Amino acid sequence: MARDALSAAGLILVFLLPLAAILMPFVKRDPVKVLFFSILAQAIAIIAATWIITRKRGVPWSKLGWRGNGHMAAIGIGVGVAIFLLVQLLGWLFAIQSGSGSTNGLFAGAMTQQRSLYTLPALLLASGILAPLSEELFFRGVLYTGLSNSFGSAIGIMVSSAIFTVLHGDFSLAALLIFIAGIVFALLYKKSGSLMVPIIAHGVHNLLTTLA
Repeated sequence: MARDALSAAGLILVFLLPLAAILMPFVKRDPVKVLFFSILAQAIAIIAATWIITRKRGVPWSKLGWRGNGHMAAIGIGVGVAIFLLVQLLGWLFAIQSGSGSTNGLFAGAMTQQRSLYTLPALLLASGILAPLSEELFFRGVLYTGLSNSFGSAIGIMVSSAIFTVLHGDFSLAALLIFIAGIVFALLYKKSGSLMVPIIAHGVHNLLTTLA
């Protein structure tokens, strides 16, 4: 239900604020650490909030769709590569660049500004695993599911993708590309019934974007 999505969002904030305060001493104005610990806090908060909501509603964790196989993994990888290539092509054709304050812009800045031994592993872990896992769990597993159950899949896809776009903090033309990616991830979840497919697609896209 849509109410569950709102409850989850509120719980995420409840968990996120103290987590941010706890992890802040480890940051020390290092852009890589800022990104890594921010995404780590986000992942912990989303997983904890989702677990509480599903437990309260008596919904098994497996109901969110954690099943997967080689075929689904291949689809996820293929779609992730396709989204990356499409975004790169559209960005080149229309001279679209991510805003400096966006998630993608911050990753790109961290890669170029900070070159320590932990830079690449930390950014790849954050962008390729933590962010896709937590974002797909919330935006598709909780938000899309709640909205689609209440208002239909079309509304669920569009609204969850719009919120996904806004929360990425990019208000340049690149927001349109993020919105399109959100729609694709939601469709993958709808068609496959598994979170693993959009998680893999999202992770592949993020990894390629970080390394590009």
